[in-house]
Amino acid sequence: MFGKLFGRKKKPAVTAPTPGAASADPDSARPSLPTDMKSLIGMAMAHTQALQKGHLESWGFGHNTTWDVDLEAGTISWTFPDKVARASAELIGTYSEKDSSFLWGWNHPSAPEGSAIAAAAVKSHADTHDLEQLQAGKVKCGLDDCWPLSSTAVLIGDLQGVYRGNAAEGVYAFIGFGKVTLSAG
Repeated sequence: MFGKLFGRKKKPAVTAPTPGAASADPDSARPSLPTDMKSLIGMAMAHTQALQKGHLESWGFGHNTTWDVDLEAGTISWTFPDKVARASAELIGTYSEKDSSFLWGWNHPSAPEGSAIAAAAVKSHADTHDLEQLQAGKVKCGLDDCWPLSSTAVLIGDLQGVYRGNAAEGVYAFIGFGKVTLSAG
């Protein structure tokens, strides 16, 4: 499973969507994104927590027995005793306990090409608004600090949530995902 995540050593070439741009759905009105760090993190955390709660209540998010991600194909799946949940997926970043750092997907040497679009959108937004805390490809932090970082990718990248899974010993992958579909297990 994790060979799919970290098997490639090619530097990703990603195209970031315009941060804060309206989604492809004309009926969805996206609010303007904050241009200061405190407001952006606050909005991102509230947004992501609401999404995560909805997934928990509607299909049991986080209570799966196994999970699998294929960043080459851009998919993630969660297996439950009675169902399988699937969604599009991309790498937001990884956290290493070894050096206490978060490595953004847009800067990840093992991320397949095109697999870190939301992370690249965060970088673009940070560059545009001079948000130094989000511009570095590698951030020294604790594991809990990865949630606010990942939440910014969910908000800016118009994702539906983020899943944290063990990628290797002492390494956690933060995988952003899109619309979830369910099928019988």
